[in-house]
Amino acid sequence: MSIQIGRFSFRGPFTNLDEIKDRPGIFIVHKGEQKIDPYFICETPLLKSSIEKELKANKLELGSQKNCFI
Repeated sequence: MSIQIGRFSFRGPFTNLDEIKDRPGIFIVHKGEQKIDPYFICETPLLKSSIEKELKANKLELGSQKNCFI
């Protein structure tokens, strides 16, 4: 799914880090697939690496069974 806000485009939700490239961007780690309750929002030069680091630091796991999405 893609969301367009002005000139910015956002994709997601993702439950698999393999779908995300290491490039500059903004990410939101949130709970719930329909209702978005953010855990945190971060701007980074390396999306995938930063997401992996944040998930590990906060002991979060991705996937519908874990209720954590990017």
